[in-house]
Amino acid sequence: MNKLFVSKIIELKLAIILALTSTSALVYFNYQLNHLGIIWSLLLSSLIIFILAYFGLNFNLFRSIKEPLIVITRPISFINYFAFTVFYLLAISLTKLLLSSPATSAIISPWEIIPFQFFYLYFIFLALGFYLTVKFNSKITIWTIFLFTFSLIMFVYRLGYGYDFFIHGASLKLIDETGQILPKNLYYNGYYGLITLLHKTTLLPLFWLHQVLVPLLAIIYIPFYSMKYLVAKQLPNWPTLILLILPLSFLTFTTPQNFGYLLFCLLVLNLNTDNTKQTTLINILLVAAGLSIHPISGIPGLLLFGLNFASKKWQKSLLYLSAIFLVPLSYYFSSFANAKLTWPNLSMLVGDKLFTVPYKFNLFLNTIYLLYFNQIILILGLIVAAFYLHKTRLVFKKNYLLAVSLTLSGLIMSMISNSALINYEQADYAARLFTLSFLTLLPIFLELAYYIYHHQKHANLIIKIIFVMIFTTITTANLYFLYPRNDEYFNSRGVSVGQADIEAVTWINEHAKQDFIVLANQQVSAAALHLYGFKKYFKNDIFYYPIPTGGPLYGYYLEMVYESPNQSTMNQAKNLVGVNESYFVINKYWTDSARIIEEAKTTSKEYKSFDNGEVYVFKY
Repeated sequence: MNKLFVSKIIELKLAIILALTSTSALVYFNYQLNHLGIIWSLLLSSLIIFILAYFGLNFNLFRSIKEPLIVITRPISFINYFAFTVFYLLAISLTKLLLSSPATSAIISPWEIIPFQFFYLYFIFLALGFYLTVKFNSKITIWTIFLFTFSLIMFVYRLGYGYDFFIHGASLKLIDETGQILPKNLYYNGYYGLITLLHKTTLLPLFWLHQVLVPLLAIIYIPFYSMKYLVAKQLPNWPTLILLILPLSFLTFTTPQNFGYLLFCLLVLNLNTDNTKQTTLINILLVAAGLSIHPISGIPGLLLFGLNFASKKWQKSLLYLSAIFLVPLSYYFSSFANAKLTWPNLSMLVGDKLFTVPYKFNLFLNTIYLLYFNQIILILGLIVAAFYLHKTRLVFKKNYLLAVSLTLSGLIMSMISNSALINYEQADYAARLFTLSFLTLLPIFLELAYYIYHHQKHANLIIKIIFVMIFTTITTANLYFLYPRNDEYFNSRGVSVGQADIEAVTWINEHAKQDFIVLANQQVSAAALHLYGFKKYFKNDIFYYPIPTGGPLYGYYLEMVYESPNQSTMNQAKNLVGVNESYFVINKYWTDSARIIEEAKTTSKEYKSFDNGEVYVFKY
């Protein structure tokens, strides 16, 4: 038997990352991450790893374990050699396509610049990968498939992706320069601490670490712990691929909340493997790191961990009740001044397109959106099927009950309205609880995939091919939905920061003669944060760009674009903070931008365009 070996060092690296996350959060919250804070964080992390190794891990993490990446029990036939060759040639082709598709201008979706042939290549690549994984129990093919599923944003969005990305990037830059950002909160500390420590100790660029952390760790550790779970259940590795049909878009880009989701996924998978000290100690680190990032994912993780040790009925009941009420009550009382109760928004749970049949003149979009609009039915069907298969086993009882508890918690959260948030952000916290509820069921989906395939493995070749084609089609469709979209059915609306935004912000900063404000959209404001951080605040903590969107400056910006870009509105904005110089920025992609630009030309002192009119800046 020929074997390639993988070292347990991969789990040691996760233990180090988790220890750094927890200890840096502790040091940062109580002190700061200057040179002394970095040293203290590293010393505490080293102490934790030593304690784990000495008392629990028995140095298993430090020695190589014979664990094959691919099992080859007989000579490989020419057909299988050919399949491996084509699989990796396709991987090279996919890489070339992604490297040739960087986004420098503002885009809504990566599919605007990635060639459509990517889907054809990915479909064949996935079908071959599935075959090789089933045939040889191959780990390396699974990791390769995950790489090309969750890495597109890293390839395409070279300037950064998402408004939150730039907010947190500016915070990281300030912490890197000064050691802290005030005021300190009980969330994000672990994320900020980890990125800062990795940057200081490895000298890797802060921006790059912030960009790749979640996708890179997801590509490595979601398959790793999925396969660890399957091995513990004496199942093959290939059901790991079933995770690719699930809506796990949060694994494609980095934010602190997405990092929290990732750690929760790893905890859910690792809790169901075994009860060894090594597993328990890794789980403790996962819980601690999750709590240091955000309570909305850390608290459910802590409760799930507690359920693993609760033996009495009253203990379990208390934990389930805590899962229902603890997060909503904490949120309500922490936002008491701005919170009020409303009716729950059920559309967040089931969507507003349920039972919709797509009707556009596009067969590709009609097919995949039929699945998308009704995905809740498909997911519930899988859950019911899994429940039927496992109804005689108690191993997943806590997962089902916690999922129900977190769903109820999300419904309660949807009844809390916060006036400090803009309308489209009101549902965010409830949606996060629904996501965590879904993630609690990951092990169930893995076993269900195996049982479905196992029951038809003796079927004829045609049935097997149909099964693979169905799986590959659904997974390819899901790849499309993992990323922002701009098509006949849906517009993600979140436009990326473009090079023209960077140039406009730079020009404003260089030409301003005194303190100034800028009325602009989120993407331009994000570009300002990226370049200059939290440069200037005026009275009442008003930032010189319209951040946050619930603040007064953004309200004036909306008046300028939806009513009229006039001097009166701009004067009100300037008087609010006490400045004499101001700028108005409008992007070409904004609705009715042609009218706004022409009107602003007549009311402003001067103006300048960038990238052939993609962005206009008006000085008032």
